Formats: sequence, C-alpha cells, structure tokens
Amino acid sequence: MGDAANSSYSDWLLKYVGFCIGFIYSVGFLVVARHLSRYGTSSFSLFQTQYLVAGVWAVSPPIAFALVQRTAEKFKDRAYSSSSFTWRRFILVFAISGLPFGLLVAASVTLIENAGGFSWSLAGRLWVSYLLLSYPADLAWLSWRVPGGDARWWLNRQVVPYYLTVFALGTVLYALLFGSSIYPLIPASVGGGRPRTIVFLPAKDGLPVGILKDNSDERSIPYELVTQTDRSYVVISPAPNEESIEINRDAVRGIVVIRDGLGR
Repeated sequence: MGDAANSSYSDWLLKYVGFCIGFIYSVGFLVVARHLSRYGTSSFSLFQTQYLVAGVWAVSPPIAFALVQRTAEKFKDRAYSSSSFTWRRFILVFAISGLPFGLLVAASVTLIENAGGFSWSLAGRLWVSYLLLSYPADLAWLSWRVPGGDARWWLNRQVVPYYLTVFALGTVLYALLFGSSIYPLIPASVGGGRPRTIVFLPAKDGLPVGILKDNSDERSIPYELVTQTDRSYVVISPAPNEESIEINRDAVRGIVVIRDGLGR
C-alpha cells in the first residue's frame, strides 16, 4: 500500500514539474519571439535554454506579487483579529503589510534603473495584465474546490474551462507585452534581451559585406547585438530602412563587447 501511494505521488510530482516547465518554456518562447520580431528576425534557431530563462523572467513577477499579496493579506487578517480596531493600529498594520510590496518594487526598479523605456504607464499596463491572470486563476481554483452545496452560477466546476480560457488568453497578452517592453530592458548578462554594444573583429579577408569599418581601426563600428546563435550574430542595422543584419560566425574573427556608454 505504501509503495503504491509513493508511486502515485511521484507520478503526480513528475506531471506537475513537467507541466510547470512546459508552461514556462511556452511563455518564454512567446517573450523571445515577440522581442526578436521587433528586429525582423525569428527565434526558432535559438537555444532552448533561452526560452526557459525568458520564461522564468516573465512568470517570476506575477508569482512573486501573488505570494507577497497572499502573505500580506494573512498578516493583516491576523493583526486585525488579535485586538480591537483603532485607526493607529490600522495605519500601522497597513504600512507594515505594504513593506514587502515596496521591497519588491524597489528590487525590480533597481534591476532596470539604468535602462530607458520604463514608465508608470507601462507599470499600469503590467498591472492590468496581472489582473487578467490573477482573477481567472483564483476563480478557476475556487470553482474547482467549492463544495456542491456552496456552488453558484459563477462558481462551480462547469465554469472552470471558461476561467482557464481567460487565463490562457491573458497569459498570451502578458507574454507579448513583457516581450516588447520589459524583456528588452533586462541586461543580457542575466538572461534578458537588452542589446549589447559590440564591435566585430575582421577575419583574414576583412569584414563581411554590410558591416561598416571604423575609420580609426581595423574593427567595425559599434553595433547593437540583438541575439546570437551557434551559427550567426544578429545586430541592429544602422540604416534607417533596415531592421537587422545577420552575420555568420565564420565571417568574422570574433566580437568585442563594449561597456555601456562607450558605443555609438
């Protein structure tokens, strides 16, 4: 009996882990695909680990926010129920329960403080995306767990597919928004999509066609590296009517990464 129970638990755990990895991978694929589409390139030739890393970056903020929210709510419920209500106590508990939210926001801002493009309007859109994820997820869970005697027209097992559909569509919208606005702000050194400034080192035959040479050096002018694969580099084209340039790795001797602020 014990072996059968352990086997059943192991199977459930494997399925759960597999589902989580698949979900993160799928979200990461949408994030990277949306990010690279802005430069006219695709993500099908990238390493699978990049999808997982991008997926982790995408799902971590809503999960962290949900955990902080649940923890703060439990703290407030416990604090308010331990004694009679007073305004002083209410303000104090409210301030303390908001501390984790402040630390979470501070950590997020610190991570991308050196990147342009982040604004309160973007934060508002992310908040709406979070609501599109949290509400249907909570309602689907409650609908699945609600006892038969407490079922309502909007809270029963028959409506779970509806809430899951809304959650799936909200996930797609969130991943696309994250891929176009947040992922490009995360440094590449930690798995984000912020382009790095590089210069190409010429091969024996010089620089490949389409890559401009620096007049003061044998190397190329600085380019912004969007992504790289085992076969090529993809950089943003400096020409106004072009999106990106893909260079075979064999066409250059290598690249040099330039510190932020030293490129063009």
